[in-house]
Amino acid sequence: MAIALLIWLGFRKDLSVLRPLIITFVLSFVLIAAAGLSWHLGRQRAGIAPAPPGERRKELIATVVVMNVAYLLSLFAFAYIALRLDGPRRLVLAMVPATLGVVVWQLGVVKLREIQHRPGPSLLGWSPHRESVIFIVFSLIASAILAAAGLFWIPK
Repeated sequence: MAIALLIWLGFRKDLSVLRPLIITFVLSFVLIAAAGLSWHLGRQRAGIAPAPPGERRKELIATVVVMNVAYLLSLFAFAYIALRLDGPRRLVLAMVPATLGVVVWQLGVVKLREIQHRPGPSLLGWSPHRESVIFIVFSLIASAILAAAGLFWIPK
């Protein structure tokens, strides 16, 4: 919902809702932390899947933190570019950091599956590694096309 609101703000260039959105977004981390804690305590009490060893746990947490920070930075970059630039090309240029954020997110998912020793799902019948590489390559190509379109093809 927050992503849809950011895109809507980008279209309208309406900054009046931005401060409450940021405050609500920051406060949502408290709810996420409480949900994670209750989930963890419930799994411990039920005796389901003990926590991974210390080193793997640190890798998991670091990977999730990097994924979330990169994704948040890409969303804030989208909002900043969409709200600061003028003309029709601002939304095309704003999609470049959003697309790059998705690439970082996908790399994080691949790393998480590697740490957990779980194979990724195969959606197209190919190996999960091949599907990830194709997704990342197409996302980078889309990002380059958006950047080129915003800089050279769409008039100011």
